[in-house]
Amino acid sequence: MKQLTVGIIISIFSLLSCQSNSTSPDKEVVAEVKGKYLYLIDVQDALPGGLNNKDSAAFAKEFVANWISDELMYDVARRNIPDEDKVNELVEEYRRQLVTNEYQRYLVEEKLSNEISDEEIEAYYHAHKSEMVLKKDQIKGLFLKIPANAPQHNLLHNWMTLKKPDFAEKIDQYSIEHAVAYEGFLDRWVDFETIMTNIPYSISNTALFLKQNKQLEVKDSAFIYLLTIKNYAIAGTPFPEELAKEEAKAELVSQRKVKYLQDFRNTLLKKATENKSVVVYTRQ
Repeated sequence: MKQLTVGIIISIFSLLSCQSNSTSPDKEVVAEVKGKYLYLIDVQDALPGGLNNKDSAAFAKEFVANWISDELMYDVARRNIPDEDKVNELVEEYRRQLVTNEYQRYLVEEKLSNEISDEEIEAYYHAHKSEMVLKKDQIKGLFLKIPANAPQHNLLHNWMTLKKPDFAEKIDQYSIEHAVAYEGFLDRWVDFETIMTNIPYSISNTALFLKQNKQLEVKDSAFIYLLTIKNYAIAGTPFPEELAKEEAKAELVSQRKVKYLQDFRNTLLKKATENKSVVVYTRQ
């Protein structure tokens, strides 16, 4: 394998922002530290959207330098740590906690949430309806980010209007081949501010903007950003009913979470004791 110095590696990334249509293989190696590899695709995936050529090169340079530094530091630490057994114990304990927490999340989201009936959600919703006021603007729609030189991007102007039933499907198909980022949320509410963090465009009055605009298109030197707003709900107004019921369900789940998990633990202990897979020894 061809060896690359840090300086050569860094210089490669001055071209990164121009490589939207690069045919380089996904596993092209750009750095190596003692048998550990950094691939071109890793750096490309880490690049924030909307950067110009100069900023992309600067980000890539820092990313590569940090990766090399981290790998070198880890190698030195791994070989010189005074108590590696203690570290292994901590790693295993952390792993156990991660696995347990993930399973508990599954129990709560998949099991407990299914036990909450529509009638309970409806009752909670009506009892707390007046308290459910949006803290942030919410929208339904589509967001698309494509390279500035993407082919036939002019077709998107029409498709993003969603005036015909098949336009959303056309956008889906186009995004598979050309989109840098694509998010469809026509059937769910999302935070407008979160979506706008992906678009280099400043809005001073979001409520007025949402009332007056159904589409937004922004261009910079590298990308085109397109946003379609199918529906909106302004901060300070009541939750849309479907979103309010989602919140009602989430609150009911939260209220029952602690008791549900404790009951689950008690059931595990009881079954394990009965089948003698757990034995508790007492001192005489």
